[in-house]
Amino acid sequence: MLKKAIHISDVDWHCFNDSKLGPLRWKNLLSMDTCGCREFLLGYAELDPASVLPLHTHAHAQCNYILSGRVWSRLGKRRIELGPDSADFVPGDVPHAYEVVGNEPLRYVYTYACEKLGTDVTTELSCEENAALFDIVNLSETRWAIADDFVPWQYWEPSKGSKGMLWKTLFDEKHGNHPEMNYGTMKVPENVRYSRHFHDQPEIFFTIAGRGVMFSGDETIDVTPGCALYVPKRQIHGAQNTQTETLRQIW
Repeated sequence: MLKKAIHISDVDWHCFNDSKLGPLRWKNLLSMDTCGCREFLLGYAELDPASVLPLHTHAHAQCNYILSGRVWSRLGKRRIELGPDSADFVPGDVPHAYEVVGNEPLRYVYTYACEKLGTDVTTELSCEENAALFDIVNLSETRWAIADDFVPWQYWEPSKGSKGMLWKTLFDEKHGNHPEMNYGTMKVPENVRYSRHFHDQPEIFFTIAGRGVMFSGDETIDVTPGCALYVPKRQIHGAQNTQTETLRQIW
């Protein structure tokens, strides 16, 4: 039976068959196989200290959110150092790479946009010659790397204001010219309910910190750090934080 919510501990590790692609290990959490999600592929990945994920490409656009560790994130000719609570966006077919900085492993959440291309993501090695063809400046209109706290929080429910759920957009068509995905983070303060609602777009969530429950259809689902949830389009959903710690999620 397909699940709506998947925890990191529920899924086995995968790695590349080609050793030239490096020692990256990952777990696909939300996929066609695990929860029937065809619009996205969300997972969790790790790289050991001093490890490198070499220049490579895939047709799918990708977002990554750094949970811990530091990394040189490279996109085409440019590279930027990122740390915890930051994110990057990789357009399809653009060479990119990761180089872990320091003595701490890199832990991050990845999301591929799959609605147009399907969920079979094929990774291929690239080279410096190809990377040199792409020079994408990290400015507001073309941003591809960002610290979460660069973007201010917005209130979602007018009737609740600062006592309701808060959200922010990191990447979308208006923020970086990335039409493939609307990607951001949200937080639900202690003892706050994120009112049930629905929309035409499917949505995915990954819990970064805190605990609570999410409502999806007629189900009530416990969420903890490392838990991912898929909400199909037009599915009624919401959340409740009954704890003293803020519930923080990627959406």
